[in-house]
Amino acid sequence: GHSLLMMLGGFIHAPWLMNPLLGTLTVVLIYFLGTEIYNERTGRLAALLGALSPFLFIMSSGFMNHGSALFHTTIFLLFFVKTVNSRRWYAPILAGTGLGMLINIRPYTALAVAIPVCIYALVALGNDFRRHLLRLSALALVTLCFVGILLSYNYLTNGSPTLFGYIVQFGKSHNPGFGSGPDGKPAHTPQRGLMISLKDLNFLNMRLLGWPIPSLLFVALLFLSGSQNRWDYLLIGLLLFLSLAHFFYWYDVGNSLSPRFLYESCSALIILTARGILCLPDFVRQVLSIQATRLQIKSTISFALLLCLTFMLCCRLPAVVHYYASYDFYPHIRPDMLKTVERQKVNRAVVFIDPYFYRSVFPANAPLLDGDVVYAKDLDQKPSQKAKWVESYPNREFFRLENSRLVAMENPQR
Repeated sequence: GHSLLMMLGGFIHAPWLMNPLLGTLTVVLIYFLGTEIYNERTGRLAALLGALSPFLFIMSSGFMNHGSALFHTTIFLLFFVKTVNSRRWYAPILAGTGLGMLINIRPYTALAVAIPVCIYALVALGNDFRRHLLRLSALALVTLCFVGILLSYNYLTNGSPTLFGYIVQFGKSHNPGFGSGPDGKPAHTPQRGLMISLKDLNFLNMRLLGWPIPSLLFVALLFLSGSQNRWDYLLIGLLLFLSLAHFFYWYDVGNSLSPRFLYESCSALIILTARGILCLPDFVRQVLSIQATRLQIKSTISFALLLCLTFMLCCRLPAVVHYYASYDFYPHIRPDMLKTVERQKVNRAVVFIDPYFYRSVFPANAPLLDGDVVYAKDLDQKPSQKAKWVESYPNREFFRLENSRLVAMENPQR
């Protein structure tokens, strides 16, 4: 699914544009979702928080599929709410399309996102079966069509509808669950799963809004205020089930891109944060019993949020952008390598490169490896093995890319 969206950017020779575009559209969807569930004020404040979220900004600035996954998660939530609240015929179709695309982008994430929504749908059916049955059935039918697309894709690429590419490449040990991990990875245990989940939640608390106070503080205050409703429980359920799903998953993203496995809950959490901020005056007066006028409380909150925003823009965001833009973040991905080949203007060539840096050049390969320049890993092959390259690519020159130097190689058949 994500590759399909990147292809649209490829038509205009700008695949890098897709994730920033989807991130921008996600902020727009956050506004409509906040307005649909709650009111105009909540939608506007949530959209403002989304536009100023450094986590959303960074994750929408790369090529990872989390950007398109959050976009379709938000579409799914928005039109599921419309499906439940109204009789608009297109709402279940668009909700099913959003969930179906999410299934084709990140299937495991889609499962975690769908569980709390399914629970809500079952409760709604129990309360008013005749009203919701037709629309929720249409939503499920559209979703199943996209599941069929995914199963067909698996069959065509991997030989079995239920066999995913990850398993073909890495083996069954790549699947979620406890036990021995993939080669070179520690065994996944409940203790390790708990530690990874807590670490990701901690980083989400720090990085969602980039404020000097915990990002999820206002979400906590919302639920402490007693003002929460059924939609609040649905939105917080996304975070809880995403965290629970990855409790069973062995992979730890480390500290840099953490908590990207929880990224698809951002729209829900940003809306809940807006809700918490708007509920704070009542919380201060009724729960904390602080004697102050609403104007005094609102002025204090506004000043505090302005300080937090200033800190994020002046201190946190520049440091984050510098870190992710530097070679220190992904040292094995260097754009200067492709630029070196482009400057040399080589034609009809095979370029070998150290496997450590192969990710820097792999996207430049044609899908069928028949482009003007073919990039290959240099595995220190024997002359007889390298001779096979000459047979496969006759009438080509051979080079080795060493950092920023392009060195001609001797033809193995000479």
